[in-house]
Amino acid sequence: MTIADSLATFIREFKLSNAPGDVSERVRLAFLDTLGCIAFGSLSSSRSPVEGMARRVSSPMTASVVGTSVKTWPPIAALANGTMGHRLDFDDGISQACGLHIGVSVVPAVLAVGESIGASGSLVLEAAVVGYEVGARVARAVGSRTVYLRGFHAQGVLVGFASAAACAHLLDMNQKQIANALSATACLSPISPWGPFPLGGMTKDAYGGWPSMVGVMACYLAREGLTSPNEIFENNFGFYNIIADKYDSREISEGLGKHFVFPQTHYYKPYSICRLVHNPADCVLSIVGKHKITPDMIKQIKVTTNDVVWSLLTGGPHPINDIQARASLHYGLAAAIAYGDLGVDSFSATAISNPEVRELAQKVEILVNPSLSGGYPKRPSEVLIVTKDGRCYSERADSERSLDKLGVIEKFRNLALRVYPAETVMKVQESVLGIDEVRDVSSIAGLLRR
Repeated sequence: MTIADSLATFIREFKLSNAPGDVSERVRLAFLDTLGCIAFGSLSSSRSPVEGMARRVSSPMTASVVGTSVKTWPPIAALANGTMGHRLDFDDGISQACGLHIGVSVVPAVLAVGESIGASGSLVLEAAVVGYEVGARVARAVGSRTVYLRGFHAQGVLVGFASAAACAHLLDMNQKQIANALSATACLSPISPWGPFPLGGMTKDAYGGWPSMVGVMACYLAREGLTSPNEIFENNFGFYNIIADKYDSREISEGLGKHFVFPQTHYYKPYSICRLVHNPADCVLSIVGKHKITPDMIKQIKVTTNDVVWSLLTGGPHPINDIQARASLHYGLAAAIAYGDLGVDSFSATAISNPEVRELAQKVEILVNPSLSGGYPKRPSEVLIVTKDGRCYSERADSERSLDKLGVIEKFRNLALRVYPAETVMKVQESVLGIDEVRDVSSIAGLLRR
């Protein structure tokens, strides 16, 4: 049986009743977390191009673009919402699945398709669980270190499978159609170089939306008879052999349908910045908090980490915009010290141009310790702060933090209240947390338009 066939069987046969309660609860929270990111992302500059495109599409207007009055074709709504949601780099992820931000691909896809067919909340949740599990397994089959150091942004390359799997389940496609949709996703997924992120390019934001759209489109095409070779994952000139030196198909097939792998390293972000910055940021915030250190007291900040962090976080000390700032270890640590947090307000144009922060960012030095590289995707980091009077303080962080349920709800409200009235925010929150009881997800989508 090919990889596509084994995944198709799971996608076709999965029932929410077969999943442990904590699995569905995790995806409910991820749904809420993602909608908060999309809502606030609708205030960013990424909104203009995707909203403009969505307004010009001539097709059945059956799916909502969050934060706007637009209804459009589901693949375009998925593209728009996924792009806006990924702008903040605040969306959930899975560390041991190449760090994929699956929510920002799956939630826009199932919301758009679900709205277009009048799907129940229970069915949408079930489809989302399928998407999370398939996306995680496809990504776990390759080493994230290899993917990233080859120059790929794994998000764009891999997360479309999560969208395709979720939509295939939602659309009740047959086994053959599902296998073709997964294979088509492998063929149509973008190359997605890492470069746009540290260079401050808005195309990085589309790594959330484009794969979401590709997954929806692959399902639509497969339903209309598009075929694609089932062995495209394994073929010598196929998907896995292009993006990595090797892959382990056991990560995909072992226990599929019997136990879930995505919750093992799934997280909800406490900071609106690349996950690679989180451990060092926790260190500096701990140091300055314990020892009452202010920015003007600091002479030097030394960060010791692994070669992947050193290679990827190249946004530099003087970012040109919020995108580049979120790929900068220099700016991230300086902003954490100056503002006491790395929420969305720390990435406003005013915050980024703050002379005090820019001066502090120049004091950050990044060092590589090979002994910290072996456990990747775990990313232990050590931080040393030297004060101007010669005092030295150090901290080490090995395990990255994740928000708990109350933290996710608070984060959603913090973001959504900047976009919607309090009454609307509460209705969305209650609907998503009780999504199993929602008769038609169009009611949720309608609340998100404005």
